Amino acid sequence: MLDVLTTVGPHLASALARFVHDEGLPGAAAAAVVRGSQPWSFAYGVADAGSRSPLDAETAFRVGSLTKPFTAAGVLALAGDGALDVDDPVVAHLPEFRAVRPGNGADPSDVRLIDLLTHRGGLPAEASVLDDAAERYPSIETILGSLDAVTLATPAGAAVRYSNLGYQLLGEIVSRRAGVSYERWCERRLFGPLRLAWTAFDPLSAFASGHQLRAFTDHVELAPARRKRTNADGGLWSTALDQAAWIEAQLEGSIDGLDLRAMHGPTPGSSASGGPGQGVGWFRELRDARSLVYHQGSTPGYAARIAFSPRLRGGAVILTNGETRTAAVLGEMLDLVLDGIEGALPSEPAPAVPPPPTPVAYPAAWDELLGYYVWPRSSMLFRLEVRRGQLRMADSVDAPHPITLDPRADDRFLALDGGWAGETVVVRRDDLGVVRGLRLGPWTLNRLVERD
Repeated sequence: MLDVLTTVGPHLASALARFVHDEGLPGAAAAAVVRGSQPWSFAYGVADAGSRSPLDAETAFRVGSLTKPFTAAGVLALAGDGALDVDDPVVAHLPEFRAVRPGNGADPSDVRLIDLLTHRGGLPAEASVLDDAAERYPSIETILGSLDAVTLATPAGAAVRYSNLGYQLLGEIVSRRAGVSYERWCERRLFGPLRLAWTAFDPLSAFASGHQLRAFTDHVELAPARRKRTNADGGLWSTALDQAAWIEAQLEGSIDGLDLRAMHGPTPGSSASGGPGQGVGWFRELRDARSLVYHQGSTPGYAARIAFSPRLRGGAVILTNGETRTAAVLGEMLDLVLDGIEGALPSEPAPAVPPPPTPVAYPAAWDELLGYYVWPRSSMLFRLEVRRGQLRMADSVDAPHPITLDPRADDRFLALDGGWAGETVVVRRDDLGVVRGLRLGPWTLNRLVERD
């Protein structure tokens, strides 16, 4: 077992590199854990697409909702210290919660701390005062003052309804019961004992800038530097190696007297067989008959996912500095680790890790052409995009077979491949020069959605 990560490491690195290439991300960092071994880690790509500064496994990323298991652990630590009980009603520690409106057979006085911890409190996903388009997110004081606009959707404990709001309230309860800020409590009770040197609510080391994909291109741009003013639901910065240490603590089962295994579930209403369901601060899923504990994280410009098997004592984490879906690639990497633990190591050499891709420039005039086009009186929808410096038209249904358009003159292109190879494509504009559609040989396509 001590050789598992050494053996599968090249395959893990190859999977991570392929993912970054396929998704058009600036970069990603990952780590894998087998209990009893040194963790494996690898970083690929760049921390900033502008400066092209490299990543490493100690580069800090914003990890979004990977914060929530730490918040849950902080509440359980307070319970272990006798400062509260997870079965306490929320109103006992947060009187403002009485303002929440009863509804659908639910009453706020019935909601317990454990219900917030397991997303079973009947709360909405976000506070009513949140406007994601606003320049600033609301403070906890504003959120508490707006609870009278919240109506419970289900009775306490009846159903899982993922709620950032619930964890924002838990952070405030931690602060009040601990007598210090939520952030200071996490540092003192969790990050310090776990020796998480680079996990904090502001970056303590070199950090990766967040990016978002430019619409209809494979280029990226910096994401807006906006963050919530509440930290308990998703404010952490962390590194792949620190997250590996967090997995190791979960597999060990305790830290500084805190029983972490109690967080893995099942909780009431979840599958007792080890299948899908809910833990305390964690979720549970079945992957190829293996019971996994996991959490997903995302915040503007970043995505992350962490998962581990308490039975097989292995896990993995991926952090990216671009917005994307990470479940599939982490599943692939975790399968390599857990298969190896069970003795099924790869029999073929890992594909070589290619150098990180460099964005290919394209004419700025193409930007105004990019977007969706529809064939009138039909359901055929096309997407005009730039990939690897080439202008392409992709059928949104049959996207694996795009048509490359070669520029021949202003607003004129030649289709190079596919069923329309050899046809001339002409840009249609109105009297003001605004792009309104395309002429593809004898066919007319109308502009449907503009790039921005």
